[in-house]
Amino acid sequence: MNVKPKHLGFNCSDFESFVTGNHIYVDKTKIIYELITASDRAHFYFVSRPRRFGKSLFISTLKEIYAGRKELFAEYWIGKHSDYEWPKHPVIHLDFSGIDHSSVEEFKTSLCFNLQIIATQYGIQHIGGTNPGDMLRALVIELSKQGKVVLLVDEYDKPLVHHLDNLPLAEECRKILSNFYTTVKSLSSNWHAIFITGVSKFAKTSLFSGLNNLKELSFDSRAAELFGYTYADLSTYFSTYIDTLAIQMEQTKEETLAQMKEWYNGYRFCDDMQKPQMYNPFSVTACLDDMKFANYWFNTGNPGFLIQLLRKRGLGLELPDTLIQASFHSLNALDINNIPLYTLLAQTGYLTIVDYDTSSATFMLDYPNREVRESFKYYLMQANQMYMSKDPESERIAREMAEVDKKNRS
Repeated sequence: MNVKPKHLGFNCSDFESFVTGNHIYVDKTKIIYELITASDRAHFYFVSRPRRFGKSLFISTLKEIYAGRKELFAEYWIGKHSDYEWPKHPVIHLDFSGIDHSSVEEFKTSLCFNLQIIATQYGIQHIGGTNPGDMLRALVIELSKQGKVVLLVDEYDKPLVHHLDNLPLAEECRKILSNFYTTVKSLSSNWHAIFITGVSKFAKTSLFSGLNNLKELSFDSRAAELFGYTYADLSTYFSTYIDTLAIQMEQTKEETLAQMKEWYNGYRFCDDMQKPQMYNPFSVTACLDDMKFANYWFNTGNPGFLIQLLRKRGLGLELPDTLIQASFHSLNALDINNIPLYTLLAQTGYLTIVDYDTSSATFMLDYPNREVRESFKYYLMQANQMYMSKDPESERIAREMAEVDKKNRS
């Protein structure tokens, strides 16, 4: 029997579409199973990862698992080998990248609108309340009649990251998030599970002070392989595509794999040096879709906000030639009003952990791979130099770059 080859699933972040569209899904369900069935703690988690590392697909996968859709997982570990019983839970799924945060009022209105959409999906025609916190409370109380509720939040920090070049507006968005997550905490007895993802971990949002029962997974070894691909994943899931790329490049498969490692591998998200380094999943699939090596990840969203932030603070964007040392505390959270450069670069994926000194509890940071190194040196630094230049034409070009970037992030 001929088996139809699977597609790459490039730019797809919906789990159901992966299954129905015959796309390659790199199976992470064993790790997910271990998280959602852990008996030693409540299933309340937060994890940060750089953009384009599969956070949205992860949240989508959880949504289908908690909805009890066992039929979608017949090919994967949790459906084939686990004892998971597939209970159905009401799910509140919020993707803050799709919630309007262009102003404070739009943010409130859009968040309330999205909560009402979820309510309607569960047959609730109108939920009370005039602000996001009150509407969330009303929704959760109503959904709890059907069972304990699951909260899935994707890109929670989007309203903050998007306005780092406008700190007063970012601060107002922070207050809204603070009130929202204080409500989440007050409903703790109604939750079955909470998963929250983002690029950065911002301090003082009440996400971590109010929700003090969240388990941080960002540097946890259990989540070290949850996002991104391992070398074994490439060999298992993408072998046919890699064979084709090798033919295209007129080289052996081993040479092609070595080149992929140089370009896209190198990420590490915990202090366990025995864990494998991870490949950027977006860049791998883009490379195999395009059938050539190039800089893909950076070009999906030039971080103009970073350059503007540095300009306002009068800082250049240059890194030392030696490895950068950083403590766990310095990497673990950002203050929206005082963001250390290396912390921001590490959380956004421009730097990664390359070593860990157990005696001093100190991380060593460096560029993860060729793609990021070239992006940093030839794009970010050039753009920053434009910003730092007093030449009017350079400033005009830099402003145009920032406007394009802001539209991309919208």
